[in-house]
Formats: sequence, C-alpha cells, structure tokens
Amino acid sequence: MTPAQAEQLASAVRAGTASLQQANDQLDSLRASAKAALELHATAKQKADDAALAAATAQQRADALRDQAADAQTTLNRIAADAYRGGPLAGRTPGLTALLTSHDPGELLRDVHDVQSLAAEQSSTVASTQQTLDAARQAASAATAASAAAVAAEADEKTKAAQASTLLKAAQQLVDGLAAKLAGTGTGDQLAQALSVAERRERDQQLTRAGALATGIPSSGAAGCDGSDAAAYPNGQIPLSALCPLWGAPGQVLRSDAAAAFDELSKAYAAHFGTPICVTDSYRSLAVQQDLILRKPTLAAIPGTSNHGWGLAVDLCDGVQDFGTPQHVWLDQNAFRFGWFHPAWAEPSGSRPEPWHWEYGGA
Repeated sequence: MTPAQAEQLASAVRAGTASLQQANDQLDSLRASAKAALELHATAKQKADDAALAAATAQQRADALRDQAADAQTTLNRIAADAYRGGPLAGRTPGLTALLTSHDPGELLRDVHDVQSLAAEQSSTVASTQQTLDAARQAASAATAASAAAVAAEADEKTKAAQASTLLKAAQQLVDGLAAKLAGTGTGDQLAQALSVAERRERDQQLTRAGALATGIPSSGAAGCDGSDAAAYPNGQIPLSALCPLWGAPGQVLRSDAAAAFDELSKAYAAHFGTPICVTDSYRSLAVQQDLILRKPTLAAIPGTSNHGWGLAVDLCDGVQDFGTPQHVWLDQNAFRFGWFHPAWAEPSGSRPEPWHWEYGGA
C-alpha cells in the first residue's frame, strides 16, 4: 500500500470511527428514551387494567341493584294498585263513622294504631324502593364513568406503546447501520500501516461498543406461552392457569406476555454469559406480599400494589443484583429490546436503589 493509499485509508477510518462513535451515542440515547417510554407504557397499561376491572365490578353492582330495584318496583306498583282500589284500609272505611262515635276508648286507640302502622309500613316500603332505585342509578353511573376512564387509559397506553415501538425501530435501524460500518473496515495489516496505536485502539473500542449494543435483538414475535388473560384479576390474585413458567428459572412464573418476552431475553443473556438469567422472585400472591411487608417493611410495596402482584416484575441474581457488573450492564443495554426495563426509582440515583428489580412494559 502506497503512502497516499495509507493516508486515504486513515482518513476514511478516522471519519468512520467518528461517525460510529456518534451513532453509538445516539443509540445509547435512544435506549434510555425507550426505557423511559416502556416505563410509561407499563404505568398506562396498569391504569387501563385497573379501570377495566373497576368498570366490570361497578357494572356487576349495577346489575344486582337493578334486579333489586325491579322487585321493589313491583312492590311499589302493588301498593299503588291497592291504593287505587281502596287499599287494605278500604275495608275499614264503613266502620270509621262508628269508630269515631264509639264509647270504647280502648277500641278507638287500637284501631287508630292499626291504621298508623299500616300507613307507616307503606311509607317505609316506598322509601326503601326509592333508595334502591337511587343506588342502582348511582352504581350504573359509576360503571359508565369507570368504563370511560378505562377507554381513555387504554388509548393512553396505546399511545405510549406506539412511542416505545417507534423508538425501538429507530434503535434497530441504528444497529443495522453500525453493522454495515463494522463490515467496511480495512484489513489488519492495512490498518496497522495507516493508523497510530491510539487510533486503532479508539476504532476497536467503538467497534466493541457497537457489537455490545447490537447484541441480543429478539426475533419478531414470542411464542410458547399460552396463559389466559391476567388483566381481569386483582393484584396478587391471578390464578396459576394465567401464569407461565420462566425458561431456566424453576418455580418462577409471570403473566404470559411478560414470561414470553423474558424467555427471549434470558436466552440472549445465556448466549452471552453461558447461563440463563438467575431469578430469585417473580409473581407474588397477595398472601406473600402481606408476609413480606411484615418481614421487610422498608423494601416491600404495600400489599395489593406491587408489580410482582401483577406478574410483571422479577428480582434477579448471579451478578445482576449489583450495579456495574458485566451482567447488570448487559441487561441495562439489552433488556429494553425485549420490553423489560430497570425502573427509574430503582436506579442508583432513584428513591430506592434496587439493581435486582426489573419490570416488563411491553413492546
């Protein structure tokens, strides 16, 4: 290679290294943005699930009260019909004149008491009927409002999901670009002739960084986990039939979509480190949450609010439980591609640093 060719190659490699560094920085930024979008997605999705559950509960209450109101209305109609025909007091009407002229005060008081009791009973029935009808209307109104909130929350969740998807696609395009740059370098001998040691080191560092960022992109779709929909169940009360086991983590289960995504993430992790992701905790029943807050009140979430109770969170081990380890760094760089993220509150600068805690936000 002539000196002129060497200089030309050096210029191209320097420019390529600078471009690669810029692309790596952009991909890092996109990764951080995607993680944030996934966290918003997870929050919005949970909001939608909660609102849908509230709507279903309110509608069930409205339906039950509607049946009660129908029974009460039948009673009210009977009272109205009785009153129209003369009612239960009608039989007493011919004797009212005699009653008023009676010389027996005791009989007068007894008959007056009977009249008052029957009138009070009818009035109570009417009042009870009205209360039941009002309760039914209020329950139906609450169900409608909850349903509207569920629709709005679901729309919000879809927007967050679309934002996350756009960011992930952009990240994928950048990764493809980095791969093309990786294939466009010169031979080792040529680079040794054209570049200084520092320049070769910088080039190698950026290529290594690009390779790390490009690692673990999942195939489209996740199959093999056919658990039923868990969104209709309260926190910590999801039946086992709606939970799926995790690959390489005996005894650990999650909601079906979270489990399928985690399996892909764990297989990519295993391809890099040689073992599946180590999992110490996943889905937590309400009873387990209640026990945990008694034993670890400063670490555990309030029972019924934990993301573990939704089957959307895991606690990890074997290196991931510490910030800065190769395992934790790899997950931080790759988990978002599979819909998993490390929440902001659990970061070193967060309100409660927990390097082991990871959550699913979908993709």
